[in-house]
Amino acid sequence: MTHAWAAPATSAADVLTVFTPGIERFDYFRLGDRIRQGLADPAEIVHGEGCGHVAIPHDDHVDYLHDGHRHAAHDGHYDER
Repeated sequence: MTHAWAAPATSAADVLTVFTPGIERFDYFRLGDRIRQGLADPAEIVHGEGCGHVAIPHDDHVDYLHDGHRHAAHDGHYDER
């Protein structure tokens, strides 16, 4: 699955991410860095059975409650709502 962080294979990517007001996401970004370094499995960042978040059945799919907001599956990634 292609992740939203993926750069085209022929180019590098510089990323600036800003969350306002301050949302505690340090563990999430640490995991992203560990995945980038090959120290963690990309599957650790994907929601699913046993991921530790509350599953919310929604129409024909399952959304997940994460840090007080809902992650909704959309085109291979999750939208925050």
